[in-house]
Amino acid sequence: QNIHLPSEQVDTLLLYNQNSRKIAIGIGESMRAQNMNIETGLLGQSVEESIAYGKLHQIGGIMNFVTDEIVELINLTTDEKSRIAVTDLFDDLNAYEEDHLHDEHCDCGDHELGGCDDCNCGNSALHEKDGKKS
Repeated sequence: QNIHLPSEQVDTLLLYNQNSRKIAIGIGESMRAQNMNIETGLLGQSVEESIAYGKLHQIGGIMNFVTDEIVELINLTTDEKSRIAVTDLFDDLNAYEEDHLHDEHCDCGDHELGGCDDCNCGNSALHEKDGKKS
């Protein structure tokens, strides 16, 4: 199934994917340093392997920020130090989304008023839930 996107949105996703990959590699390195090896159950690969090689889709959630599944995977680790390191890197990813996707690619202005629930621009996926601009 093909999805058609405006060219600006494609550029945004490419830029975001590049940044996600850098962060993902950082997560993989951090996990390797802590000897973490959590199985994803996908193709028998560990989370570390999936992330370190940029296979973001295999741990479904990095591109959609921190999902419940990712939180669950992080919580499976018994090493508190590892958990904090990985969580910090996910925070970096969320901060990138807030700083770049939200501000640069929606110029409707409506979300400053009431958040994405009250915004009719069609870009609600780019808005933070509280609709604030940084």
